[in-house]
Amino acid sequence: MAVSAHVEGLSPATTYHVRLIAFSHHGFARGDDVPFTTAAPPAPAAPQPPAPLPQQTTTAGSASSVTPPVLGESVNVAVRAGKVTVKLPGAAGYVPLADLTALPVGSILDTRDGSITLRSALGDGTTQAAIFHGGLFEVRQPKGAGGLTELVLRGALTGCSSRGARAAATSKKKRKPPRRLWGSDSRGKFRTRGGSSVATVRGTAWYVEDRCDGTLTRVSKGSVSVYDRGRKRTVIVRAGHSYLARSIRR
Repeated sequence: MAVSAHVEGLSPATTYHVRLIAFSHHGFARGDDVPFTTAAPPAPAAPQPPAPLPQQTTTAGSASSVTPPVLGESVNVAVRAGKVTVKLPGAAGYVPLADLTALPVGSILDTRDGSITLRSALGDGTTQAAIFHGGLFEVRQPKGAGGLTELVLRGALTGCSSRGARAAATSKKKRKPPRRLWGSDSRGKFRTRGGSSVATVRGTAWYVEDRCDGTLTRVSKGSVSVYDRGRKRTVIVRAGHSYLARSIRR
């Protein structure tokens, strides 16, 4: 008769001895000593090399990885939400922007249906960042300005003849302005340039809009220094206020 038993807790690569002993009312019988050796432990698996870190790529240019911004030469742009496109200097048209991209200064960004974080270099080797959305603008950064980054409103401003200006004034609540931009930064060096004024900001949330009657700057946080190009004067606009620089008559 075959007999079997399940035994746990044995050490690997070790020899053991077993003997079967049977009991009955007549006494007991003892079987032969049977040695056996447990299996050796499995060899450890060879360590796998770590997976390479993914590289950030862009569909806007030829660079395969994103380099830090270079003063007066390039900026970094990360898409926050929505659809954002870019036109590189000398390019024929716009292409979609990837999650994080290095762009040359002079690029035109279309954030009318999206939002971005723009990071640029400063003169002391550090960087600054700001959030922009809702507009079409060109990125500039003069090399001798210590890192000041300028956003120039782009796009056609139509219907601004004398008759068009009156029509625009009566229907401005019905139409979105074609040239506008929202921005928010934290103690950075940024300025927006419209047709009639230049707004320099630092630690501010602001809005700028080109209209037929001028350039409107509205501030919701901090303060903005607005240079009125027509009146050739600078006005400080604080949170909760706005300033309209009238169109420059030629």
